Amino acid sequence: MPVNPELTIKDLSAQSRALWAKTARDDDSSAWLNLPQHLMDTADVAGILWDEWLPASTRHIISQLCCLTEEQTRKLLRWMAGTHDIGKATKFFQGQLEQRGKPEQRIFAERVRAAGLSLDKYDKHQKVLHSVASYLILGDWLFERYGAPRGKIDSLVYPAQAHHGTTSDIDSNIISLLSRDVREGEHEHEWIEVWDELYEFMTEYTQAHDVLQCIFVEKCKLRVEAQIQMTGLIICADWMASNADIFPLIGGAESCSQSVRVREGYQALALTRPWEAQAPQLEELDTYLRKAFSWPNTAQARPVQRATASVCEQMQAPGLLIVEAPTGEGKTEAALVAAEICAARWNLGGIFLGAPTMSTSNMLFARIKRWAQRRTSVSDQVLSMFLAHSKAALNNEYEELPRLYISDDESVEERIGENIVASQWLSGRKKGILANFVVGTVDQLLFMALRAKHVMLRHLGFAGKVVIIDEVHAYDAYMSQYLERALTWLARYRVPVILLSATLPIGVKRRLVTAYATGCGNKSSIPLSLSKAYPLITAFSSQEFMEKTVEVPEKEVKDRSAKIKVSFIADEIAELTQQILKVTAEDGGCVLVLCNTVTRAQETYMAFRDALVADSRRHEDEVCLLHARFAAIDRLEAEEKLMTELGAKAHRSPRQESHDLPINGADSGEVRPRSRILIATQVAEQSLDIDVDLLVTDFAPIDLFLQRVGRLHRHKRNAEDRPAQLQAPQVWIRALKEPKIKDLSAKHPKSDFFDRASLYLYDEYTMMRSYHVLLKHLSRTGGILCRPDDIPELVHATYGSEFSCPCGEGWSEQWAELKTESEKQQERSRMRAKTFAIPDKCNKLPEVFGYDVGDIARNSQSEERGYAQVRDTDPSIEAVLIVKRLSGYQPLPWLCEGENEALSAVYLPDCELPRRLSYILATSTVRLPRRFCIGGTKGSPFDRALTELEKHTPLGWQHDPLLRGMVALELEEIEVLKEGESVKYLQCELLGRTLRYSREVGLYDATSENE
Repeated sequence: MPVNPELTIKDLSAQSRALWAKTARDDDSSAWLNLPQHLMDTADVAGILWDEWLPASTRHIISQLCCLTEEQTRKLLRWMAGTHDIGKATKFFQGQLEQRGKPEQRIFAERVRAAGLSLDKYDKHQKVLHSVASYLILGDWLFERYGAPRGKIDSLVYPAQAHHGTTSDIDSNIISLLSRDVREGEHEHEWIEVWDELYEFMTEYTQAHDVLQCIFVEKCKLRVEAQIQMTGLIICADWMASNADIFPLIGGAESCSQSVRVREGYQALALTRPWEAQAPQLEELDTYLRKAFSWPNTAQARPVQRATASVCEQMQAPGLLIVEAPTGEGKTEAALVAAEICAARWNLGGIFLGAPTMSTSNMLFARIKRWAQRRTSVSDQVLSMFLAHSKAALNNEYEELPRLYISDDESVEERIGENIVASQWLSGRKKGILANFVVGTVDQLLFMALRAKHVMLRHLGFAGKVVIIDEVHAYDAYMSQYLERALTWLARYRVPVILLSATLPIGVKRRLVTAYATGCGNKSSIPLSLSKAYPLITAFSSQEFMEKTVEVPEKEVKDRSAKIKVSFIADEIAELTQQILKVTAEDGGCVLVLCNTVTRAQETYMAFRDALVADSRRHEDEVCLLHARFAAIDRLEAEEKLMTELGAKAHRSPRQESHDLPINGADSGEVRPRSRILIATQVAEQSLDIDVDLLVTDFAPIDLFLQRVGRLHRHKRNAEDRPAQLQAPQVWIRALKEPKIKDLSAKHPKSDFFDRASLYLYDEYTMMRSYHVLLKHLSRTGGILCRPDDIPELVHATYGSEFSCPCGEGWSEQWAELKTESEKQQERSRMRAKTFAIPDKCNKLPEVFGYDVGDIARNSQSEERGYAQVRDTDPSIEAVLIVKRLSGYQPLPWLCEGENEALSAVYLPDCELPRRLSYILATSTVRLPRRFCIGGTKGSPFDRALTELEKHTPLGWQHDPLLRGMVALELEEIEVLKEGESVKYLQCELLGRTLRYSREVGLYDATSENE
């Protein structure tokens, strides 16, 4: 679809037409594509992307950042895409196939020589990236042609250098090799003439001369934000035009019709168009919610939802919206209403919703998918959806989406009768963020602020979306540095951002608003004092700052308020077991025991299991365990069962008698068990929508503690749905060394106050502040916590700058030490984040990369390094669990139940696997304990553990698309005598430790059991 159809490849010299750009992957010398054809293809695809795929909001902001009209910017994009690979017109690139020594590949060099271009007299050992060559040659051409300042020229040619995902350092030697001065360079006049011809041809082909003249004559320069977006589009166009299945390798022949070639190729990609949102009217909000979320006909919008929609309609420009409200108030629905209003008002093309964990993302994906299906059915649009985390393949909701595969037979609308689809091209770790609707972990947004390869694709994907971040209070000081930096860049792209929280400290909110203000240049409108009202909607943009207190009718306040009795218990597991079994003995009850670490959870679970086995009136199945060290598929099944048993729709059966065994939710439908004791870690803090009758929790910072309390009596239930002794909500707090201390201002010796394992996770100073505030509150209220009324008071008292230390004689010295160390640690975190984060302001594209952390989207292991970078942790090791057999290996035995018998066979280490077995193995990954993940340098536990695991990883996995890059934890089936009985275990030795895995307990360190 060329702009200037009069120009064709025939207008070029034989030398230009002889240059190759693409060859067949099977080294078939007869299949190739010449360079001019590839440049034309890329330019034309870029034009279609601009016209049909890019949201109107992104076209508008890019044009503004370029100081051009949208039509001028389109021409410039096509020119940049059409010149990005000029660096392939060099001796270094054209001679590389001949250097490989394969006779069948010499034809490429011979063709170039036959056209009159020399491939002699250059250093064959000098590696010159063609992207760098493009940057240098193009820059020199622009200087000679227009005589513009180098800084302005660089803004146009940096994208050519970065079109493989990053910029590169260029030494003076490479610059001289590509000099236009024949006396200095290694290219004769004939090569320089080819460069000039190709540039003149593409400038005329894209009709970009007037645009280039405008840029160089007028005082305008492409801002870095525009360079990032343009580079992202060029990368997409280049990848598309490089797909030989849809852009055939036609050698040096001219395409019979360039417009037909490009249109058919683009259509085969099956890209979905931008979302055309239809904003609900405030007066019709109830009707909208009923249809969008399949609510009953009598349901009405909740106050938070109505207030959010109202504020969003009042905003004068795209901006930041912060929704603070208790759990269960419909914040997610409110965010989606606001997102659709924003998208309709400012022509955004999609939504990104980020959550703290994979489990939360999975849960939200199902909800957003149903919402999207209902909304798109109204407009009959076909839109793409993507689940953005490393375990997306395990999610049934995602896997069940209809697939749009690359094809060349029908249009998108004709291929599938569904409105929400998964696109083959708009998927994967690098391109998935480009889909219309994306749900994933918040890391996907944090990666936008990380100096990493292909980061421009994330900027391109986010620039056209409304961004929603759930549980925004859950991110620590280090992660917040990346979040704040991402907000600054989103503001520069005028992206509406919606932040959701139940417990957001004032200081954190101010930093988030300030970060967004940094990007849109309106810091002065932020008031010195922010409102402490609750629930509260805060709105900020380049035009305004608003705070709206949500007015909740008195009846609703009464219905949703809860008075919770809070008490402290000893940390001994035996005492905890005895108390819970006692309170659930007569009429059962659903209890959540939330532990701060996996080890504590496993130890607590085993104690309960043994106690239940010893009690003839109880059953060991009453207790279950959930943590992050289960195989992915085992954890997923456990979570689904728990959300069925303890979710909003599960109710106690009136037929259940006190002596009945617990009902299995998976078998009996949504029936709430008579007795269920769930031992869990933080995965239940945010990830699971569950409702328990009693909460027992390790102590944690106040905002996280209140988040945990949100699992208690979460849903309104009839009296018969809860046991008589637990009709009133109760919280028991443990993980305190001395729970009887009632006042930190009392004289007391310095001591370890909290469980030490908890202090690895949480800052001790924050824990002390939280404990002091909670104690003070409970002493005033007689041990009662009112939800939601007390939430803002407790959060602001803990994190407020006016917090004063309880300066008791015995605590003052320790308090001062903790405060100092906490402040130092936060400063260290900020400095570490700055090393790897994109600067908040850049003057040229290479500054975006600086210290490049590498390609974090190449495979699962590289993605883990990315997670570690934005979360300030050691890189974790995720291994596939396999069972060692005499001649090979098998998957975990229970994973093949109900499958084809062939999948249970023993497989040799180097053999090819059936795809179904590869999938099963890919679902059985588990994260190793922290002791194996410390460091990352040579000789560290991480390095030694990874080396040992690689030795036992089947060689055949190197060629398996699902298992490539993964490592295996090879377990052996052993049999030991335990208390006179024979017991089988799956275990292995790793760095001198004994690890065991069971479906019941997960992965645990059994070293002490063998000593």
